[in-house]
Amino acid sequence: MYRVVFLVYSGGSLPPPNPKSSDLLTAVGGRSSGRNVHDPRRPGPSRTFSVLAPGSRSTQEAIAAQVESDAWGAPEPPSSAKVPARDVAAVDPDGGLSIRILFLWLHPDQVLGLDYVISEAKKYGIYLVLSLVNNFESFGGRMQYIQWARDEGRHLSSDDDFYRDEVVKSYYKNHVRAILTRVNTITGVAYKDEAAIFAWELVNEPRCESDLSGRTLQAWIEDMAAHVKSIDSNHLLEVGLEGFYGETIPERKKINLGYELGTDFISNSQVEGIDFATIHAYPDMWMPGSTEQTQLAFLQSWIQSHVEDADAVLRKPLLISEFGKSSRLSNRTADEKAALYTTVYDAIYASARGGGACRGGIFWHLLLGVQEMEGLRDGYEVIFSESPSLGQIIANQSHRISNLNGGSETEKKLRPALPSGN
Repeated sequence: MYRVVFLVYSGGSLPPPNPKSSDLLTAVGGRSSGRNVHDPRRPGPSRTFSVLAPGSRSTQEAIAAQVESDAWGAPEPPSSAKVPARDVAAVDPDGGLSIRILFLWLHPDQVLGLDYVISEAKKYGIYLVLSLVNNFESFGGRMQYIQWARDEGRHLSSDDDFYRDEVVKSYYKNHVRAILTRVNTITGVAYKDEAAIFAWELVNEPRCESDLSGRTLQAWIEDMAAHVKSIDSNHLLEVGLEGFYGETIPERKKINLGYELGTDFISNSQVEGIDFATIHAYPDMWMPGSTEQTQLAFLQSWIQSHVEDADAVLRKPLLISEFGKSSRLSNRTADEKAALYTTVYDAIYASARGGGACRGGIFWHLLLGVQEMEGLRDGYEVIFSESPSLGQIIANQSHRISNLNGGSETEKKLRPALPSGN
């Protein structure tokens, strides 16, 4: 069964097969996960990987779409696995919407499911950013690699040894090589040559709190970025950073809210082979107990400082790759969530309109088919039937950013069917 639970409107031409970071105009998406039956301790795909949201660098802005599928447990996609007609209109540009970017939430038992996702993305002109591991325990994450090493007799004292231990790093490299060189059983194209794949992410939200100097994580990023690029020079690559500053520009650390996580937004993003930078923004989570005004003021400063540094220091594109506000942390969810989204979108629009580095943003996360997706509620969900005004804010942002680039011919044709707004 397939359910579209997050919708995107955008426009733009198809990208060339070998994207460059200078071409990145927008990238948006979300997270997904997968499992397969191979073992990273040997050359071959690992048991755990996560799939980060899609991106499109040929459109100026888009909103992510999420698909949840529970059909991936079979050894291969069943021949009857088709998107129901009621969902085709949401993913088929000819069915009423111009869809360029899709956020996928998958639970495959085997990598054959990912083959199918990639083939469908190619069919519908959707571009994928695939995250290679999660820093946290969800979906296995780096902790699974640590456990595999311990099972083999390695004496590891911390989960941070994922970034230090040579054996564990070899597991990750085996996994990367297996995924990037895999030949899709449906399309016949190796992942490293697949035009439907836009970029790779090294790790979702890397943290190494046992070395606050940042040297451990910096060395790991340098090593793994070179490894990925040695296999695949066709696709863009990003780290997966939240955006916390380190010692490269010490004065910027004052905006970290006291968080020191062993990362350095500047030096991590400057690594050769890293093509664009990312930040996340969760002021309600990062500033518990603070007022709404304080959180919005922080959010504006947080985004502005990173846009300035992406423009002047990194000279690379910037993606706000996660942001949101939880209904579980506030009694005025609708108004406050709308204010947060407006703040983020206005900052993105200002940057994009001025030719700046930031051209896209991903919110976490929209659910459609609420009854079926009830288990995915985490406080950050957006449900259009419950918050139509927020849906209008999202649609308006997509339109106004797309209009900076003139919009696509498909979107122009479909414009009367889309929500109105400037």
